[in-house]
Amino acid sequence: MNLNGSCHCKNIRYQLTLPKKLTEIPVRSCCCNFCKKHAAIYTSAANSRLLIEIKNSAQLLSYKFGTKTAEFCCCALCGNLCYVLSKIKGKNFAVINTNLLANKSEFRLINSTANFNGESLESRLARREQNWISEVDIVTNL
Repeated sequence: MNLNGSCHCKNIRYQLTLPKKLTEIPVRSCCCNFCKKHAAIYTSAANSRLLIEIKNSAQLLSYKFGTKTAEFCCCALCGNLCYVLSKIKGKNFAVINTNLLANKSEFRLINSTANFNGESLESRLARREQNWISEVDIVTNL
């Protein structure tokens, strides 16, 4: 099953390939101020593949805060928060912002709230390694 998304101006596009067809997609709203201000709702699935295509990488903005272990990636042209990357043991892991999905009508989003305050750095990285998208390919300057 493929979930396709893009920022508003289509400078950044992504395709998440899930291992099976789903009718319900679990998503989570992070309660940190950055994610709340962007109204971001994320999904990820272990054993899935994410292809990110960026037309103009000079227009990609990334922001790190707090533990600096996550890179929040936004389009500088239209301002959309598209995805989040975390490099763990030299490998990229990611979550996508489901607000940018084109094919939302094909499934139901099941939302929960996530609060990671007080989580140790080791626990945070282990959680991401276990739950975030583990196969991430990024193609730039198409």
